[in-house]
Amino acid sequence: GAAGLLAAMLVDGFNSYHMSGGPLGPVMQCIHKPWQVSVHWLHLHTFCTWGTIDQMPNAQNAFCHVMNSVGEATTLANKFLSWDR
Repeated sequence: GAAGLLAAMLVDGFNSYHMSGGPLGPVMQCIHKPWQVSVHWLHLHTFCTWGTIDQMPNAQNAFCHVMNSVGEATTLANKFLSWDR
């Protein structure tokens, strides 16, 4: 379902960030809110916890949360889904 897909995306984003040379440790994971998208498909932004991209993190524009490890993916996916209800 949606939670499983989103959890897999969070894991892939976390791992890709670190494999591409991002510093080890936590990352910021963000998804645009529906009225703030520039492209109309689900996409995830993964970046350093002190950084910004596309006006994120910003609670008005996106669902964002710090992810410390891949073990948090399922919990974080469910949290993102609950925020959109």
